[in-house]
Amino acid sequence: KQAEQTSYIFVNNDEMIDFPRKWERIFATAERGVILMSFGTMARSTEMGEARRTAFVKAFQAFPDITFIWRYENRSDHFCNASNVILHDWLPQVDMLSK
Repeated sequence: KQAEQTSYIFVNNDEMIDFPRKWERIFATAERGVILMSFGTMARSTEMGEARRTAFVKAFQAFPDITFIWRYENRSDHFCNASNVILHDWLPQVDMLSK
């Protein structure tokens, strides 16, 4: 009954936020497509050695017209300076893979 008598109702809810919009723009502007790299929840990218991380970045740089989205759990690690690589700690993988 109180809801019927109020002029405004404010709802604080994440469901109203469209998280994939940022990713939609990335997919739309990628020259030759997007590759998503994630090792799931059991293997963490942050725990791989520096040599392996560097090898991945060099491999990604060999394909400058492809955008690589890498699920990397610690955004404060600044090891990747490749312009075609996006590091992010959380990815809407189901939405991305349905593209």
